[in-house]
Amino acid sequence: MLNNIGGRVDDKRAYLARCKFTIAFENESHPGYATEKTIEPLLMGSIPIYWGDPHIDEDFNPECFINVHRFKCFDDVVDEVRRIDQDEKLWQQYVTAPIFKDDVLPELLTDDAIHRFCLRVFSEKTPRIPRVKKTLQMWVEAARQSRTMNLVSAASASIRPIFGRPFRRVKKLLRARLGMKNGYSNSQRSNS
Repeated sequence: MLNNIGGRVDDKRAYLARCKFTIAFENESHPGYATEKTIEPLLMGSIPIYWGDPHIDEDFNPECFINVHRFKCFDDVVDEVRRIDQDEKLWQQYVTAPIFKDDVLPELLTDDAIHRFCLRVFSEKTPRIPRVKKTLQMWVEAARQSRTMNLVSAASASIRPIFGRPFRRVKKLLRARLGMKNGYSNSQRSNS
């Protein structure tokens, strides 16, 4: 990944885990347009300074990130970052706050919702990417036959050859978040 530090970062997760803050700006600001820029720092215990989707607070807990849209100007954002940086207790509140409101996974991210979405999308008559469609149809059928099957594991096994590294990165991030819970090490962090 290219970045503003002058070169590539070999392990983005490890890099983010060392940073107290992460500038997480989207390329554009549109309602509903949000990428991994919020979730990756959150999963690694770094506070995202987010600009992009003006309604991001509807999806994520506003107590775990800095939403630039809530401020009148960038100077106010900088003041807020300084305030949090100088108050260790406040910083801890941010990085230990639930990612989602009321610590509840949104309905659209549940296994059943993903299953329904895949069934709908990949039952179309004319696939745009035949190999992807065929692989995901097999995955959905396997999930349908075994309701207890973990959809993340099923997706990993069948989609990995197609999507490769990006899918593995998301899976690792989710596993890391489940294993981390509230165990953040302040001694390993820097003000980035």
